[in-house]
Amino acid sequence: EARKRRQEKEKQEKEKQDEELRQQLGKEKVDEEKKMMPRQPSPVIPALQSKVLRKEKRIPSAESCLSQHTQDPLRPRAPSPPVPARRNQLRAFEERKNVINELSEMRKQLRSEERRLQEQLLCVAADGEVPSTRRREKNPKDIFERARLRQQAPVRRPSSKEAQDPVNMQNIWDFNELKSKGRQMYPDPPRDDQTLEIQQQALLREQQKRLTRMRMRKE
Repeated sequence: EARKRRQEKEKQEKEKQDEELRQQLGKEKVDEEKKMMPRQPSPVIPALQSKVLRKEKRIPSAESCLSQHTQDPLRPRAPSPPVPARRNQLRAFEERKNVINELSEMRKQLRSEERRLQEQLLCVAADGEVPSTRRREKNPKDIFERARLRQQAPVRRPSSKEAQDPVNMQNIWDFNELKSKGRQMYPDPPRDDQTLEIQQQALLREQQKRLTRMRMRKE
C-alpha cells in the first residue's frame, strides 16, 4: 500500500512538473511571437517628416558617433529562464525511473531463478541427489543481463531418461500436488522476501513429511 501511494505521489509530481514546463514553454513561445510580429508604422506628421528629411541629408561626424556611443551604453540582457536546467532535471528523473524499473525486473528474474532451483531440489530430494555444481550458470552476471534485456530465465527441460523414469514422474506429481496444496494454504502471492521465505519453508516441511511417510511404507 505504501509503495502504491509513493508511486501515485511520484506520478502526480511528474505530471505537475510537466504541466509547469509546458506552461513555461508556451509563455516563451507567445513572447517570441509578439517580438517577431511587425509593428504597424504610425502615420507621419508632415512637419516631422520635413525635419527627418533634413536630418537624413546631414552626415553625422565621427565625434558625434563616438559621443552617442558613450552616452548610450549597451543595456544588460535580461537572463533567460532556466529551461535547460529544468529539462536536465526531468531527464535525470526519467533515467532514475528507468533504473528502478530495471532493478525491479532483475529482482523478478532472481525470484524466478530461485523458484526454479527450489523445484529442482524438491524433485531430487526423494532420491537423495544433490544438483551438481556444474549445472550452475557459468557467469552469474548473465541473470542481470537477461533482466536488463527483458529476457526470461532459461528453464531446464527434463531429459528423456528422466521423463521415462517412473520415480521422477512420481516426484513431479507429488510436487504438483504439494504446490496446489501450498496454493490452498497461501492463496495470495508473496509480497516480500519474508513472506516468500515463510511459504518456501512450509512447502519444504510438507515435502519432508511426505518423504518420511514414503520411507516408512517402504520399510
